[in-house]
Amino acid sequence: MSEENKALVRRLVDEAINGGRLELVEDLFAPELAEPARQAFRSFRAAFPHRRKEIVDLVAEGDQVGGEVSLFRHLPGRVHGVAPNGRRQEADEIFFLRVREGRFVEYWRLETT
Repeated sequence: MSEENKALVRRLVDEAINGGRLELVEDLFAPELAEPARQAFRSFRAAFPHRRKEIVDLVAEGDQVGGEVSLFRHLPGRVHGVAPNGRRQEADEIFFLRVREGRFVEYWRLETT
């Protein structure tokens, strides 16, 4: 089960987030999380159209997957009151996802810059 859950996270990062394939959200998230996830991905893509996440580490046990990703982005426009500067930004993100019946049912993350 753990390897299948890690594969779901890889698909989320590689195909949905980095690849922009938002139609996969229905397959990856439980129905009650699908629309909020899609809105969040659209919002971040609009703010950071050239962002990319790279998986650093994944750990899975039971129905949970935890991991770390590195996030690379440029700030092309005003976001949360911060003026654009054109510089590359890097951040680390720690996250936990809970999987039930092959879909994410909980998601928690912390981003640091």
